[in-house]
Amino acid sequence: MEVKNIIIENFKTIKYTKLTYTEGIWEIIGDNQDSDYDSNGAGKSTLLEAIQQCLFNRTTLNVPIEDVGRKALGTSNKTHNYRLTAEFSKDGHIYKVINDRAMMKITIYKNNIDLGLKSIPQALKRIQLIVGMDINTFITLTFITHSTIGDLLENFSSSSLMKIILDFNQITALDKSMKLELKLLNGNISSLTHRIKSVEDSLEILGKYKEIDTTSMHRKKATISSNISHNNDVERDLRETIQIYNSQLAARKTLDRRMAALNDGLCITCGQPIDTEEEAKLISYDLSVITKKIDAVDVNAIMKKLVGITTSQKENQISLQQVSAQIIAAETTNQIYEENKEQSEDLRRLLINVRTDRIGKLLDSDILTTAIAAIKKGDLHRHLMTSFVSVLNRYLDQFRSFVNLPYVAISAEANKANVGFILHDTRFSQNIHLNTLSGGERTRLRLILLLAMLATIKDMTGASSNLLIFDESLDTLDTSASQDLAQLFAYLITHNNKFIALISHGQQLKDIEFSGRLMVTKLDGIATMTKETYD
Repeated sequence: MEVKNIIIENFKTIKYTKLTYTEGIWEIIGDNQDSDYDSNGAGKSTLLEAIQQCLFNRTTLNVPIEDVGRKALGTSNKTHNYRLTAEFSKDGHIYKVINDRAMMKITIYKNNIDLGLKSIPQALKRIQLIVGMDINTFITLTFITHSTIGDLLENFSSSSLMKIILDFNQITALDKSMKLELKLLNGNISSLTHRIKSVEDSLEILGKYKEIDTTSMHRKKATISSNISHNNDVERDLRETIQIYNSQLAARKTLDRRMAALNDGLCITCGQPIDTEEEAKLISYDLSVITKKIDAVDVNAIMKKLVGITTSQKENQISLQQVSAQIIAAETTNQIYEENKEQSEDLRRLLINVRTDRIGKLLDSDILTTAIAAIKKGDLHRHLMTSFVSVLNRYLDQFRSFVNLPYVAISAEANKANVGFILHDTRFSQNIHLNTLSGGERTRLRLILLLAMLATIKDMTGASSNLLIFDESLDTLDTSASQDLAQLFAYLITHNNKFIALISHGQQLKDIEFSGRLMVTKLDGIATMTKETYD
């Protein structure tokens, strides 16, 4: 997070000013013309607290929103409506936050587009997500007061800064959220288990359908159909033979009648006596021919064969119906089989996906269960402590090279929920007590501890800011510290603390080469700021 500027309107003693956070080392000087105490009460801290109020709706002093203007603009009993506008960049995006007391609204713009948040709590939550830290972390990383460094001396083995990393309430909340997530996860696993069982049951049902080979059925049907066709032909021939036989019998009867009439010598047509000898010969010949044909036909055999064919045809028709029904049933089964085959393949793919999903969720469940058990036993807390101390020791060595403590080595160690520090005299290879150091050495030591803590917090939380404000926290350093601090500040500027500001009443920092100064002047209850850049 890189804060670019802030516009302050009607905030505490400041009526209007715009502060651009230009890279470099800046001194902040106060001139309170309303008091005999010169710089005290001029509004230097107010200038810096405005960024806190704008982004997080409260300041280092944790003043409620109803009271932020209690000392504003020359009056001590009236709350004024302020308007604070801060601009910063994060992850390649430009954000602008407008905290308008009169409107009771915080508006957030991302790349000049209003995010449309309806309430202050929503806006504050979104700001915290954007900058990646809450107000406590922001103040800890950005505003270094005398009490901040003093905490390291008074609470040497249990720094309050550790709460940012190892807050028991946070771990309790983490435990609670993980248990809830585990419950939901186990519910999903149970649901997936039932889903798998359902799919497996469906596959088992679909697997009962087998493909049937209908070749033999169609061959049998063809044979029966061929037999029926052949029998039809034979039956037709037999019936034609019977029909011819019957027609020949009828013809013979006719000839017999004609022959009987001729024997009487009468005309068959008119009944008159005629000469019938010649016609009788012809009729006799025809009768002999027809009689031979009739005698040549075995009517009983034909009828018997016709009865057999009829019976066979009935049997063939029944067989044909049966085999046709079998073919229809088989083809219906095969159609269902093809449909089920496609459905089964889909179900098998689904089964693979569901099983894979379940395995992944089982692994997640195991991880959460292990983490919850680790929290219960305190292993997670100890792990975080160990990691914190490891990173902290690396920064202690690094910052020690910037602050002159020639024979004092310092290291950190984890002790339950606290961080302990060991001082070692390298000259005599023995541990030493803090109280054996001079006041200047103790301040230097506390500065090393503080900067190492801040760097460690940044490493472990990912929180960062380009601002670093020392609010009267370096006054007890002796004048020989200027050169060391100049090297230290140069290092900090190259590592993203680009705007470093020092508020001080002492003279020991006069040899530091500042980039410029911010002059805060208070007159008649109103503070104004002027910015001067040094050549």
